[in-house]
Amino acid sequence: YAPAYAPAYAPAYAPGPAAAAAATHYVKVVDAGGTTKYVAMDKLVAEAKDVVAELKTTLLKKLDDMRAAAESGDAKAYAGLKTQVAEAKSKLSVAETNLADAYALVTKHGYQGAAPGAAPGAAAPPKFVQVTVPGKPPTYVP
Repeated sequence: YAPAYAPAYAPAYAPGPAAAAAATHYVKVVDAGGTTKYVAMDKLVAEAKDVVAELKTTLLKKLDDMRAAAESGDAKAYAGLKTQVAEAKSKLSVAETNLADAYALVTKHGYQGAAPGAAPGAAAPPKFVQVTVPGKPPTYVP
């Protein structure tokens, strides 16, 4: 009978956090409703895209309501909605800037999961220019 390691003491199964979890950074994010939360760096772009999509949906709904108020001749509702549309446009502008900042931050720190277009690929031939668009594979143009 030869002594052996018990499963709990096997070096390959040492307890502790996973290697990927140890390298995760978190960023403070405020959503469209004003709620503050902390988001993992690799999920940052997705969160920023969700905020932009939510604000676009809200803006389009308000524009539809404004159009309906104009067609019905309700000047009071139209004026109120006009103010709300201006506020929604302002919030959307800030959210789009935050999305661009999220892309820049993720790219700066080298997180591959959130910026698929930034993944390294084959080298471009010297007579072509590589064009990288976030969310799409690199393309080459003459």
